[in-house]
Amino acid sequence: MNALFSRDVHRNGGFAVSRVVVGRGRELSALRSALDRVRRGAGELVLVRGEAGIGKSTLVEAFCGEAREEGAAVLVGAGWDEGGAPTYWPWVQVLRRATAAGAGPVIDAFGDALSALRPGAAGGETSDRFALYEAVTVVLESVADTRPVVVVLEDLHAAGCASALMLEFVARHSRHIPLLLVATCRDAEVRLDAELSAAVDRLAAFAVTVAPQPFGHAEIETLMSGADADLVRRVLERTLGNPLFVAHVLQQLDRSSPADADIPAGLRQAIRRRAQRVTDSSGVPKALALAAVLGGEIRVAQVADVLDAPAGTVRRTFDEACRADLLTQDPVEPGRYAFTHSLVREALYDDLRTTDRASLHLAAGRALAGDPAVAAPTLARHFLAAWPVAGGAEAVRYATEAGDEAVAAMAYEDAVVFYRQATVALGRSTEDTSERRIDLLLALVSALQRSGRLAQARHQLDLAAKMAARLDDPERRSAVALLRAEHLDFNTIDDTTIGLLRRADEAWAGAATPTRSRVLARLAVASVHGDRPAAREYARKAVSVAGLCADPGVLGLALSAQLYVSWGEHDPRPALVVAARIAELGRVCGDGALMLDGVMWRLVFALECGDLEQAGIVSADLDRLAADLHQPTVLHLAVSRRSTLAALRGRLADARDLARQAWELGQRCELPDTDAVYWGQLFSVWLFGGLDERDAEDMERILRELVEHSRLRAAHEAALVLILSGRGEHDDARARFARMMTEVADLPHDMLYVWTLCLLAAGSVVLDDRDAAAVLYAAIAPFRARFVVPAGAVSCLGSVELYLARLARLTGHDDAAREHFEAAVAAHRRAAAPAWLALCCLEYARFLGGDARARSLRDEGERLARVHRLSALLPRSGTAAAITVEHDGDVCTVRQDKTVVRLPRSRGLTYLAELVRSPGRDISAAQLAALLSASGGAEPAPEDGLHLGGTSDVVLDATARAAYRRRLRELDEDIDEAASWHDPERRAGLEVERDFLIRELAAATGLGGRPRRLGSDAERARVNVTRAIRTAIRRIADRAPELGANLDATVRTGAHCRYDPS
Repeated sequence: MNALFSRDVHRNGGFAVSRVVVGRGRELSALRSALDRVRRGAGELVLVRGEAGIGKSTLVEAFCGEAREEGAAVLVGAGWDEGGAPTYWPWVQVLRRATAAGAGPVIDAFGDALSALRPGAAGGETSDRFALYEAVTVVLESVADTRPVVVVLEDLHAAGCASALMLEFVARHSRHIPLLLVATCRDAEVRLDAELSAAVDRLAAFAVTVAPQPFGHAEIETLMSGADADLVRRVLERTLGNPLFVAHVLQQLDRSSPADADIPAGLRQAIRRRAQRVTDSSGVPKALALAAVLGGEIRVAQVADVLDAPAGTVRRTFDEACRADLLTQDPVEPGRYAFTHSLVREALYDDLRTTDRASLHLAAGRALAGDPAVAAPTLARHFLAAWPVAGGAEAVRYATEAGDEAVAAMAYEDAVVFYRQATVALGRSTEDTSERRIDLLLALVSALQRSGRLAQARHQLDLAAKMAARLDDPERRSAVALLRAEHLDFNTIDDTTIGLLRRADEAWAGAATPTRSRVLARLAVASVHGDRPAAREYARKAVSVAGLCADPGVLGLALSAQLYVSWGEHDPRPALVVAARIAELGRVCGDGALMLDGVMWRLVFALECGDLEQAGIVSADLDRLAADLHQPTVLHLAVSRRSTLAALRGRLADARDLARQAWELGQRCELPDTDAVYWGQLFSVWLFGGLDERDAEDMERILRELVEHSRLRAAHEAALVLILSGRGEHDDARARFARMMTEVADLPHDMLYVWTLCLLAAGSVVLDDRDAAAVLYAAIAPFRARFVVPAGAVSCLGSVELYLARLARLTGHDDAAREHFEAAVAAHRRAAAPAWLALCCLEYARFLGGDARARSLRDEGERLARVHRLSALLPRSGTAAAITVEHDGDVCTVRQDKTVVRLPRSRGLTYLAELVRSPGRDISAAQLAALLSASGGAEPAPEDGLHLGGTSDVVLDATARAAYRRRLRELDEDIDEAASWHDPERRAGLEVERDFLIRELAAATGLGGRPRRLGSDAERARVNVTRAIRTAIRRIADRAPELGANLDATVRTGAHCRYDPS
């Protein structure tokens, strides 16, 4: 209440000042302006920052009063300055008030997703922060559907890092919701916590910052109306304009006070004087001291119970403290009090002697421990502060419980704090044992890992490993080793981790337990690059032990490890069966991570089998899993692997755009393999001429960095050889290739083996190296029946048969070359992979010469290359005719040379016209979206499923979703008909459309099948503009396939769009 004073209510002999917010007109104006923008449908974040006592809370309280009067829903939560509050405590309070505001049904619908906000409740195994954060956002959005919402988080500095991270998420994902988020914080306290400081800095980057300043002479003169001018000056000099200090000084003065009246030297001295008067006249001298120890909500009954004093006497003491402006009474529950400001409590608390303070904490802790409603963090705070008097064992217990609850709530940063406190308390306890210390260290390590502090986790693990090595305890040895192996770096061989895992396995002495199976599975994965035979044996044992344990989750992990170590030597068809089993085991035991493993293995092996239809089904499963799990890693997998399939299906523009989208997502989330995935997917597009100069430069830059630093250098450098050769740098390419050929025999048979060999095969052909071709043919021949797929289905380079055909042709084995070419053409036709089919047809035609078979193949290859705009396969000719897009009323005309298409005007065609008018220039999606509102006149009709208005847009509305599902049913019938008529081209085209619709529907639904909302304004613009342009191009292609293909290949969509005809 720092700058809020009341007339005729709070005299007590002091100045009577008006109930106004003094000197805060500018700050109130900023808050009012933010609320005005919210009323127009824009989400806003305001940070109110400043020192203690500067008036942050009073300012926000006054603003909230105005907002309520104007019909806004005001939901307030506050951090707890003295510590000990449950995790996410401010958000718990906000959701309680949201329930009262009508959000109860929405909260109930989310069920487990919000379990982390129920103090003491355990989170579900599949829960994650993103599901929790999104659920909170949707709850607030449900309240905002009927009126503007103001959410206030008081004292963010005391709320914990987890609450700040949730605020960051809600703020970033509510820019389209009429929601005003207001957070107050003290900068000095924020800076004491590195993670919290970083979170607040990120918030400040896009927030409106309000920083109340100290009072000046005019404000104090207003408050001291009629007082001596010298006294006003002295109050200003002594208080430095701090509103809270001013308030306490004015409690001791009145208009008749002389200019030399005694003014306290500081705020704490002012508080101490009035507290002393209350204590001297009180029948319970320790009542205020215990209140300072308890903090938060102070109940008369609790204080009376702890001090063994009459409740009536305690109440009279607190009433006197209220008259001294130290406490305030709850108007609803008269037996409950709170300090008027946290600085009042801090001043009284700091005045206590150390032993007195510890004794009061111990008494409070023991009294509160019998109340099941008291949270573990509160009890931990009291017993931790009771040292050195007593309470060590209780401190360990409750701090550990608080850490466990924070982990269950996914507040890993808070959990780290609690576990560290428990570790310190254990050292002071008589119950300190190696076993208990290891358990605490492992809990701390897990929380550190989950919060991203891997270096700190590694240090604590080293301590735990040393202690565990001295114990005859295989379970704890295994726990240490498994945590150490949680984040393996596959660019190095981690001998330390391998050693820990081996010793953990040995400690079990051959026993069949689930933990031992996990150790063996992880040992297999960690060992594969250093000792492949040993890795195979570890994986075999892991499966055997898991089978004896009858644990589906453990068996799934063991089978996944076995697939990993056999990669490069496996048969993809039986492996596909194993992958499906892993996914099913994950489903049975509700393990989302294991389900993801199974889905990714299925995708890899389906592609290796050349079964693009099955791969499309698996990709849709991956999309749905990403939508359900809400984890950036899984979303990155889903988007990037859609790029893989788009390239295989000849949709180079889509492949390029999806690769870019996945890369941007990976960069935002700091995923470690983002660059490696990105270059591999761009490379698949580059092979067919689908990259512009900028993308090609990005690809090569990443590739060169990986060649320089990655342990998997061979796979990267083999691709670099082809890029250098294509640019005419043959000497560099030849030198690299020659060196790599000396290493072929030592290449590990791993997840990149076949990929690397096939890239080298392509290099030998480009460089005309017959000796290398003979060596490579022998190495590749065992894999002739599969497609070339690297780690994780990042890309697919077509059938191995094509590379064998090239090598056989180069070495003069024409009969073998003919056989391989025939097999390659058949494989790519079965797979409905038009880009690779076109390449095979054209290469085979050149090999055959000029006979009828060659002409037929050449015609087919050139037609596919034209339709799919595979510029690298098309004969060099003059510059293609310019494309124009013109509007005439409600009709749009698209023209290229003699091809003319007329369509009803639409948003997508409007965007396309702007891009075509500015070839080679990047235009942001937000700029394109703004064109419609800026141009005036009638708006073009929206495309199906495209919605730009409203404050709570969904990706697809109910009408669009129903239309998509109807079209899917029609497509299924058409695909069956095309298959029965043996029409592979029509079937392939229909499957492309079906895959698009499945992806759109998967992306448009979230938890429980609810419609997914668009994110920020920029994200909404990207999604809507991309869909509009691509829909317009598909409509053009329906009437003029080659014109549509030209546009598909030359128009880039995403956060920035561009038409690049070069």
